[in-house]
Amino acid sequence: MRSLPSDPRGADAPLTVDIVEDELVIRIGIGTLAWAFDHMEENNPYDDNVRDFVQAWKVVDPMEFAKDVLGELTNEEEDGSHPLNRLLDQVSNAAAEQGSLGIEENTDGKSAYSRDYEEDHQC
Repeated sequence: MRSLPSDPRGADAPLTVDIVEDELVIRIGIGTLAWAFDHMEENNPYDDNVRDFVQAWKVVDPMEFAKDVLGELTNEEEDGSHPLNRLLDQVSNAAAEQGSLGIEENTDGKSAYSRDYEEDHQC
């Protein structure tokens, strides 16, 4: 999904992912985020008693909700990872498995860690 220069910015901006200069930019308006949460399937389970889907939670303060989502995206686990970097790891692996033309097989028999160490210590 690419954002276009004419895309609206602000609370109702759609979810967009693009490369801007040297950065991968993921953006969503807080109103769009709130709408997506209000309407997601897990938040509207079927209730046998009323024979219909019932919304469990409703966003009443989109800014506060967005701050809480940001906190969860960057909530660090004991190993230093968080949901956002795990997502980036997952989609990076998927790009490799799908034949990304931006990578090639490493044939030097070394890990990225050992090369970093050698560069840092000029071994």
